Amino acid sequence: MPQDPSTIAPDSDAVQVTIFLKHTQQLTLDEMGVNLRKNGFFEKFPPEGVEVVSWYQLMSFGHVVTLKVPPAKVREVNRALESSSYTTFKSEVYLGYDFWPVIQSTKAQLADNK
Repeated sequence: MPQDPSTIAPDSDAVQVTIFLKHTQQLTLDEMGVNLRKNGFFEKFPPEGVEVVSWYQLMSFGHVVTLKVPPAKVREVNRALESSSYTTFKSEVYLGYDFWPVIQSTKAQLADNK
């Protein structure tokens, strides 16, 4: 029987935050840059103390940013997005956690039971 996922200790006290920053199609690249600089995006996002795990630019879409965020910083990440990116991007934010240890534990237990 696979181990109960709630009994597997997390590797840190951080949550994973995946953010989709979708381009506003009505804006040119130059207009997007002006908006981001005017709103302080590059100074505010990501906030200090937040780790960037990955940051991908997807053609015809925008950006997909994955952050490792201490729970106490989640509000700060939200405020940085709200105050600096809303005129340029439509955003979607998803909080998650590392599920890989659960998969590894389940696979190991299934292999042991063969």
